[in-house]
Amino acid sequence: MKKIHLTGKLMALLCLIFIASSCMSGLEEVEEVQVTELPEEEISEIPESENLRKGRTFKYIEAFSNQITPYVVPNENPNIPVDQLTFLPGTGKGIARFMGRATSYINQLATSETTSIGAPVTQFYGEELAKLGLKKIPDEVSSVTVDRKGNAIFFKNLENIATPINETLTVFVAEVEIVGGTGRFRGASGEGIVEGRFNPTNGKGSSIVKASLRF
Repeated sequence: MKKIHLTGKLMALLCLIFIASSCMSGLEEVEEVQVTELPEEEISEIPESENLRKGRTFKYIEAFSNQITPYVVPNENPNIPVDQLTFLPGTGKGIARFMGRATSYINQLATSETTSIGAPVTQFYGEELAKLGLKKIPDEVSSVTVDRKGNAIFFKNLENIATPINETLTVFVAEVEIVGGTGRFRGASGEGIVEGRFNPTNGKGSSIVKASLRF
């Protein structure tokens, strides 16, 4: 696998990462997400005595600062008429409702200069996730959000669409599906919208996810 520089057309591709959703207003430069940007009731953890009961729907939200590093690999898929594929793996740090502080692992496959689709998160982060106790993750999972106790939510990312604003700012939006998880989120499902902002010159971005979480 070959690491590449953030130049040329790839800079436009960088903005296509999965990250998560809620309308983000303004077109200022990318800044790190702060815990104070979310109301306390939106980020509080579940008390140890309380469980997420089956048959209920919850509002889920997460806010992250992210770092994406593109990789080019040889194309072994005969159905895709290109010599190389550009993947957009990355990690994020932030907060999530029902988790508190959490970490995210993501992976995308660029399909054009302004679009990408989800790719298996284990392609680049299988070892890291296994160390957290997250094994046998299905290939459809392109993003994982996990807390310090090993509770995790699995996301399947659909097409991402990016809109360049200027040289250092691109905004993006995507739809995601919740396709399971571990711990308190085992058997979870749902859907959400992804919106965020991204600096294509250095791979840094921030995002918020809002979704319906069902059990």
